Amino acid sequence: MLKILTKRLKKLYDQHPKAWRLGLIAIAAGLLAWLAFIWWNIDNAVTRTDPSATASSQPAVKFVASPLTGIKVSENLARRPIFTVQIENSPDARPQSGLKDAGVIIEAIAEGGITRFSAYYQETEPAKLGPIRSLRPYFIDWLVGFDSVVLHVGGSTQARKLVSSLGVKSLDVSGAYYRASDRFAPHNAYSSYSTMVDVAKRLGHYQTPDFTPLKRQEPKPVETAKAKTISLDISSSLYNVVYRYDSSCNCYPRELAGNPHKDRESGEQLRPDVVVVIKTPHSVIDAVGHTGITTIGSGTGFIFQDGTVFKVKWSKSSRGAQLKFTDADGQAVGLNPGQTWITVMPSNKGVSYQP
Repeated sequence: MLKILTKRLKKLYDQHPKAWRLGLIAIAAGLLAWLAFIWWNIDNAVTRTDPSATASSQPAVKFVASPLTGIKVSENLARRPIFTVQIENSPDARPQSGLKDAGVIIEAIAEGGITRFSAYYQETEPAKLGPIRSLRPYFIDWLVGFDSVVLHVGGSTQARKLVSSLGVKSLDVSGAYYRASDRFAPHNAYSSYSTMVDVAKRLGHYQTPDFTPLKRQEPKPVETAKAKTISLDISSSLYNVVYRYDSSCNCYPRELAGNPHKDRESGEQLRPDVVVVIKTPHSVIDAVGHTGITTIGSGTGFIFQDGTVFKVKWSKSSRGAQLKFTDADGQAVGLNPGQTWITVMPSNKGVSYQP
C-alpha cells in the first residue's frame, strides 16, 4: 500500500514540480508564522505580568539606622533585641570569639587589673561567642541603658542581687552555653547568637528594646591624622591597649599586650570604627579584690574617630539612662556609625596619643 502511495506522489511531482515547490514553501511559511505567534504570546505574557507581580508581592525593603551601631539596616533588624555577652580577657581566654561582630564593646576592669568585655549585638549573628564569664554591677549599669538581654555565667554577689532586684533580662540558665573541649575551665564557656535567641524566647526576653541610642553622625576623615597612635595605660602590660589609625578604612586596628588583638574564628585583627575612653573613679570593694567603678555622674573622656581626637565630658544621669558625650559648650558629640569600643579607665591612669 505504501509503495503504491509513494509511486502516485512521485508521479504527481514529476507532472507538476513547480506547484509542489510552491506548496512546500507555503507550508514552511505557515509553520514559521505559527511558531512566531506562539513565541510572541509567551514573551508578551511574561512582560505584562512579571513586573507587576514582583512589585505587589515583594514590597521594597526600608532601611533605617541601627539603634546600636548607626549602620543602615532593615527595619526588622532594627527592632531585634540587644544582646550583651560578658567575654573574658585573661591571657588564657585569648583570642576571643565574636568580638569582631559586636556593635558596641565596653571594656572595664573586673578584678586585679584584669579587664573584661561587655559585647553588644543586634544586627549581626555570630556563630561562636566567648569565652563567657561572670557579671559585675557596673556592667549592669551600662547594659540597662541599652535595655539589653545579657548572657553571663554567674556573677559577683552584688551583681546577682541586682539581676534579681532590677529584673535584668539574664540568660544565665541551663542550655544558654556549653563547655568547649579545646580549652580548660573556666575559660571554655561558649554560645552563639542563635542559642541566645532561642533561650531569650523561652524566657520571654525577646522584645524590641526601648532605649536611647548613642548619638551618631556622618564620618568626616581628616587629611592628616592628628591622633594616629593611641595608648591606653589601663592596668598593666598584659591588659594595656594601643590603637593605630588606618586611613584606608577610617578605623583603628587594635593591639593588646603588645600584639595584634585578633578574632579567634577568622584570624582578623579587631578594627573598631570609633574608640571612646572614659575616666572614672575605681576602688577595691572586697577581700576577693572585686573592683568598684563609678558609673553614675560625669567625668572626662576622649573620642577618637576620623583620625582625630575630641576631648569630651561623659555623663550618665541614672542607672537606666544612656551614656552621653558633650563638648566644652555642652553640645552632644556624635559617633561615627560602626563598631564603637568604649574603654573605662581609672581616673589616675593615662591616655596618650601622637600624630
